[in-house]
Formats: sequence, C-alpha cells, structure tokens
Amino acid sequence: MLRKKLNEMAEFRNEARAARDFVQKTLDQQQKLERQARTAPRNSYSNLADQERKLQQSLEDFQAQHPQPFKKSETESQAAQQAMNRAADSLQNKKEDARATTQQATQQLCSSSTTPCGAVPASSSLPMPTKLKQMLDKEIQTLEQYGNQ
Repeated sequence: MLRKKLNEMAEFRNEARAARDFVQKTLDQQQKLERQARTAPRNSYSNLADQERKLQQSLEDFQAQHPQPFKKSETESQAAQQAMNRAADSLQNKKEDARATTQQATQQLCSSSTTPCGAVPASSSLPMPTKLKQMLDKEIQTLEQYGNQ
C-alpha cells in the first residue's frame, strides 16, 4: 500500500516536471514568435498565425493529457490560451494590433512582477519567471519531500 502511494507520488512529480519543462518550451517559442511578429511584414502574418495556433493547440493538448499539474493554475493557463487565440486571430486578419496581441500573449505566459519578460535568456540557468512554473516547482518539492520519507 505504501509502495503504491510512493509510486503515485513519483509519477505525479515526474508529470509536474514534464509540465514545467513544457511550459518553458512554450514560453520560449512564444517569445520567438513575438520577436518575429515585431519585424515581419504584414503579408507574412498568416504564417505567424498558423504558428501561434499550433503553439496554443499544443498547450491545450498537453494540459488535457496532463490535467493534474495544472489544477492549481487553471485560470492562468486559460488566460494564456485565450491571449494566444486573440494573437492568432489578429495575425490571421492582419490587424494593426497583431504585434500588440502577440506581446500580450507572451505576457500572459510570462507573468512575473520582478523580472521583465525576455530579460532572462531561454538558455539561462535562472528560473523561468512565471507563476505556473513556480507552482509546479513547489508541487515537485513537496512530492520529493514525501517521497524521501
């Protein structure tokens, strides 16, 4: 019985780590997309819209496949997905606010009050400045403590 509980906790810890890594990867891709939108001519917006939709869909799919790590951050995750949808729509329709909505989508994924988004390079060993990652890290730490007991 105890062994089964420890295995479940280890599985959740691993799932939380995978979710943290996925969120970091998604943020990196969103930041790249935002940079491209800033410099791209309007006629290439439809390609960027496709990328934005794929990125949003991958976040939604991952969350659907791994709902447990996202339970405490459903609001933030939904807000990020909605912002990504708005950005994709603006890009697809080649609207004036396409660059701004893409930036807003990045900000939704990158919601730190201390570190401005983009200030920490993706390759940095510093933690990703998002509430979601911080929540996942806390869950992992708690599960590791229980697993070590």
